[in-house]
Formats: sequence, structure tokens, C-alpha cells
Amino acid sequence: MQDWIWFGILLGLNLLFVGLGELAYRLRWLSPGLARKLVHALVGVAAALTPFVVEGVEALFALGAVFLLLNGISRLRGWLPGMHAAESGWGTVLFVLGYGITLALCWALWPELRYLFTISMLVLALADPAAAVLGGVVKPVRRWIGDKTLAGSAAVFGVSLFVIGAGLAWLRSLDRLYWPDWMLAVAALVGAGVATAAEALCGRGWDNVAVPVSVTAVLGWMALSEPLYSLRLALGFGIGLAFVGISWRAGALSSSGAALTLLMAVTFFGLGGWAWSVPVIVFFVLSSLWSRLGQAEKASLSLIFEKDHRRDAGQVLANGGVAWLCTLLGAWSADPLWYAAYLGSLAAVTADTWATEWGTIVRLGPTWLITNGRPCPPGTSGGVSAAGTLAAAAGAGAIWASTWLADSAFLESWGAIEALGGLLVAGLTGSFLDSLLGALLQARFTCPVCGVLTERALHCGQPAVCVSGLRWVRNDLVNGAAATGGALMAMAWWTLTGPGS
Repeated sequence: MQDWIWFGILLGLNLLFVGLGELAYRLRWLSPGLARKLVHALVGVAAALTPFVVEGVEALFALGAVFLLLNGISRLRGWLPGMHAAESGWGTVLFVLGYGITLALCWALWPELRYLFTISMLVLALADPAAAVLGGVVKPVRRWIGDKTLAGSAAVFGVSLFVIGAGLAWLRSLDRLYWPDWMLAVAALVGAGVATAAEALCGRGWDNVAVPVSVTAVLGWMALSEPLYSLRLALGFGIGLAFVGISWRAGALSSSGAALTLLMAVTFFGLGGWAWSVPVIVFFVLSSLWSRLGQAEKASLSLIFEKDHRRDAGQVLANGGVAWLCTLLGAWSADPLWYAAYLGSLAAVTADTWATEWGTIVRLGPTWLITNGRPCPPGTSGGVSAAGTLAAAAGAGAIWASTWLADSAFLESWGAIEALGGLLVAGLTGSFLDSLLGALLQARFTCPVCGVLTERALHCGQPAVCVSGLRWVRNDLVNGAAATGGALMAMAWWTLTGPGS
């Protein structure tokens, strides 16, 4: 009964906050953006304090459901312009979604970590408004990912660092946490870095989900693991920063690609150590090197390919997202099947990347379309060649070789020949799947200015006309499908030839 009394109090309090924000907007005391950020902060702080007044989780989920419904209706109907007029996405609705997922993680999935919910929601409540205010005040404005500014991201990092550090120290003073000082420092630094990267990468309100969930994941993993693994997390963060910094300066990563790569690096090394880090490093480093070869031959293709060698967040996710997911699942279940899937996805994207890079500069015969066998220019989506096929096999073999450095015990348990066969099949399957989808479904456009056939929807500064394929099927989606195909093929091969088969 007490929980439901608090449900009524919190419902009324949050409605009051929304009303005050809307009133401030209508009286022109605040702009729509500032009015929404004020409500964002007040509602977030109120939500963060709920673990200290509510015993069960049912009332809090009910509170979230009510606000999800109210926010959704008001957004669709155009009510509450002070909350919705200045946003291009569904930020207020996604705020409730982030609240619900964080609540589920901290109270339903990990009930012993319920007080970490307070820290994650405080980061969400305070860091985003700080970024909006500071990002708009500091001049000159320096943008680095989309509309995200360096000043705003610095504000997110600073506020997150303070909130996480102070929050953990406070929980320790209440005897609800028993971490040594060095673990508090690691958690604050890594949590702030992850929150900053998540906020920078997500637009249209999705940072309201990504920030609290990522902070909860970092703190929860540290709380549930041995202290030694927290050191590995810190080492992974440091290695990731160094790797990303070098790659960004070398032109291999864009700003958005660097931010996402940092999140992945923390995951790969923090959860899996060298075994889950070496193969993906081998893929990235060698593929980036090959992309620099034959610049003269590739110059004519720069206007055709959708993207260049500088990988953005979309490319990083397309090539590494499946491996990232396998790492999370492998840490969760400790089943070697997920490591096989991880290697298979990397074999596929490595094979596909090497086939593209080498197939466009090495001539061992004609290039032909995979669908009908007709000759086509090198670099055409769906084109295959002898040079590209050999390069694809070499790329898959490179992932197999890197596994000897990363986790030779895994290869010994699988069998060296069986593993090589599985990764070759996974790599070639992914590469040919990429070519097949590229020929059948990937969008191709014609530039209305120069008439060139291209993968770019915008060419010569003008929208291009889609002449084949599906407009929404782009190169990143095709690459992600190839990675998925490689992972599934490796899983099947492991099931048929691995231990206990």
C-alpha cells in the first residue's frame, strides 16, 4: 500500500514538473529547448530517488507505463508544445523507455544492484541538460559528431564523472557498496567515458536510452565480477582510447566511428580480454592498411562508393556489431559457441573487405555479376572476380591465424583444420552474400548532374535518383547481413565439427 501511495505522489509530482515547464514556455520565460531540459532534469532526479522510498518494482513500472502512454499521446496530438516543439525525435517517450530498461536491469534482473539505478538516472537527468546549456554558451561552436559539440560532450563527461564518483562514494558510506577507492575511480572514469560516447553517438532522443543503459551495464558488470576484471575494464578503456586516437589521427576513423569504436573496445577487452580483442584488431588494422593501397586505381571509384576509407559509426557497427553482440552473449553464457560465432562474423567482414580492396586493384581476369555472370566494371556492387575471391579466402585465413595468438586453446579444442574450414566457409559465405544482396537489393542511384551510376543518395550536391534496388538497403545494411551470415555459418560448423559433435 505504501508503494502505491508513493506511486500517486510521484505521478502528481512529475505532472507538476511538466506543467511548470509548459507554463514557463507559454509565458516566454524559457525557450522550448530549455523548458524541456528543465523538466528532463527534475523528472530524472525524482525518478533517481525512488529506490529509497519504494520497496517493490511494480509501482515504478506502472508509473513508467502511465508516462509512456501520456507522452506518446501528447507527442502524436501536438499537445504540450513546450515539451515537444523543439525536438525532432521522440525524446520524451524515449526517456521513459530508458527509465524502464534501466529499472528492469537494476531491480528485476539484478535486484542486488537496485541502488545503481539512482546513479544511472542522475547521469541521465543532469548530464544532457548540462551539455545543452554549455554547448550553446561556449563560442566558437565546435561540432564533432552531427550536431554534437565538443563543449557539450565535455560537459557530459564532467557531470557524469562527478555523479558516478560521488554517487558510488555515497552508497559506500551507507554500507550499500564495498568497493575500494581504486574501483570507484575506475568506475567513474570508464562510466563517464561510456556515457559521453553514447550521448555523442545518439540523436533524436535515443541518448535517453543509451546513456542510462550503458552506465548501468558498466557499473553492474563491475559489481557482479571479481575486482580483477575491473582492472581489465580500465585497461580496455585505456587501450581503446589509444587505439581510437591513433586511428582517428591516421584518418581511419571519423569522429562518430571513433566514439563507437571506443565503446566496442571497452566491451571486447573488458569482457573478453585479448581472446576477444586480437581478431577484431587484426581485422581493423589490416583492412585499414589495404584501403590505402592502389589509391590511383581507386580514385575513379570514389564517386561511386557510398563511403570512403574513413569509417563512420554506421560502418563500424555494420562490420563489428555482430561480433560485439557475440561478445556480450559470450560473457553472459560462457558458451564457446558464441566465440565461434564471433570469429565467423569477423571472417565474413574481413573476407568481404579484402575482396573489395584487392578486387578493385588486382586484375586476374574479368569481374562479373554474381546474379547473371555478365561482365561489369571492378567495384560494382554484386561483382565478383578471381582476385577478390582469393583475397576473401586470405582474409578469412587471417582471422584464423589471429586466433592462434588470441586463444590457441579454443582452436585446439575445435581442431585446427576444422576451425580453418569453418572460418573459410563463414568468410566466403559472408562475402558472396554481400555480393548477392548488393546485386539484388542494394540501392543504386543516378546523379542528375553528371549522370554517373553511384551508391550515393546525394551526388554533386543534388539528390540522386534511385534506379535499382531498394532505397533503404544501403552498403552498411548489406555488410551487417554478411556479418550475420558468417556468424550463423560458423555456429553451424562448430555444432557439426566441434567438441561433442
